[in-house]
Amino acid sequence: MGLDEQLNRIRSKLKHVQEKNPQGRDPRELVLQPPLTLSQVEQFESKHGITLPEDFRRFVLEVGSSGFGPAYGLETLDRWFCEADAPDGIQKPAIVQPDLQAEHWWEDFGVDEDERYQGTLYIATHGCTYEILLVLNGPHRGRVVYVDLDEYTRPFFPENQSFVSWYERWLDENLWGYDLDWFGYTVPGTEADLLRMASSAAFPVQRRCDAILSLWRLPSLRSETVQFLVDGLSETEEVALASIQILKNLVRNLVNHFLLPVLSDQRPGVRQEAFSKIIWANKPPGPYTLERRALVTDPATPQQSLDLLQFLKDHLQDPDGKVAATAVTALADLDQPLYSFQELRQSPHPEVRAVYLDQLGHQALQEPYTTDEQQHMWEWMLAGLEDPDAQVRNKAVSGLKTFTHQVDDPEHPPLKEVWRSTSIQRLHEGFTTEPDVEVRKTILFVARYAFDLSGAQTIFLMAAQQPDLATRQAVLSEIDEAFRNGGAKPSDGFRKEPTIHQVLDLLSQGDVVVPEEQALTLQARKLRKRCF
Repeated sequence: MGLDEQLNRIRSKLKHVQEKNPQGRDPRELVLQPPLTLSQVEQFESKHGITLPEDFRRFVLEVGSSGFGPAYGLETLDRWFCEADAPDGIQKPAIVQPDLQAEHWWEDFGVDEDERYQGTLYIATHGCTYEILLVLNGPHRGRVVYVDLDEYTRPFFPENQSFVSWYERWLDENLWGYDLDWFGYTVPGTEADLLRMASSAAFPVQRRCDAILSLWRLPSLRSETVQFLVDGLSETEEVALASIQILKNLVRNLVNHFLLPVLSDQRPGVRQEAFSKIIWANKPPGPYTLERRALVTDPATPQQSLDLLQFLKDHLQDPDGKVAATAVTALADLDQPLYSFQELRQSPHPEVRAVYLDQLGHQALQEPYTTDEQQHMWEWMLAGLEDPDAQVRNKAVSGLKTFTHQVDDPEHPPLKEVWRSTSIQRLHEGFTTEPDVEVRKTILFVARYAFDLSGAQTIFLMAAQQPDLATRQAVLSEIDEAFRNGGAKPSDGFRKEPTIHQVLDLLSQGDVVVPEEQALTLQARKLRKRCF
């Protein structure tokens, strides 16, 4: 297939998109600006010491220079740069490549962070710090790459091997009615292409799953595709999980019909995924009402339905802890009081005990609970501090925030002082002996919201003197958050607290020679200087 033929197809498909406008865009957005002149391109290449990839060069010379294209459209020639780019930045060897995993991947190539996208051209943007680049040299010359300048995600190369194939694919997916928000991130092809790949044993399982998951961008599915997904529920676990995901996304009115039978599957992961997707598809959009009770198993016979609440309650004692925990969360999302399910505190599954205390903590001071019931829930939180499982202890600590922080809202009843003082006393007593650093972090979080109690202040001081770095980092983070957003006191109140000064003094005295300590010490000194 020659480049001439490909450019002709692009012109034809571009015209079809402009005529049909399948995505319903503003017609003014469907325009490519006139091509560049040969003089403009040669001048750019000469100035920067580069030669543009042939297909991109001919595209901007023969089809269009900028405008209608993926994301926010193709950029103009005067913006063909990434970041601040030194004048010779785009002529340097490109180091970005597929499948980079390291957080600071550029260090493996001996370059600084601000040089990591050298040898590339900025051609479009997804917005914010998400940019689309064109590789100018090296083994990946001519390929498009998606990058995040903040590096929260690693560079991603769409499967297309050239700019024009990438742009033509985008026109195709416009015409097919695909969701274009995630263009380039999925396997390319029509529904028939994806179905052939997904159903062929000639492809590795991961590739088959990728093809299945790519179906979510289609506007609808043909009946044979739906049947393939239903049959896929009995395939390998990877295929079954991918099939569940697409059935949930694109066949929502039939989710119950297809997935309820999967709850008898013997594979825990498949069963858990099916249960969570059934919940997702059936949660009412607003407060639970009697009119929204029906969990319809088949749209053809809506009278044959299950009661959603009873369905969830039936799974509270499920032998699979993850399923039971999902049921607890779903009941809470439906604003169902959880106090009456107190047997869940004794569940053999730590994830159930944890999520129960977590959700109960959110509900504790809300109606319709009586003071006696709230007293019981507070006692359950204290008992949870002794649980052998760290995740349960963590949620018990988090739940105690409800009983230590008086919300400035007339609709919230005043806290009993014994709840506040005893809660902080128990956290104070257990802080130094708590073996799990995540639990200690949560104790510090709760202590910030009870900082008007001397016990909470002492917890901060204890944390600053702990030998482990993670705990000291956690207390510094809580102080920073206190200065920003407050807690038991407004942010200005924390700045005046002698205890806070003491904590920062302790954290500022660390060893600046030991690398592990240096960052914490310097950060503490910087925070003290900035806020005092």
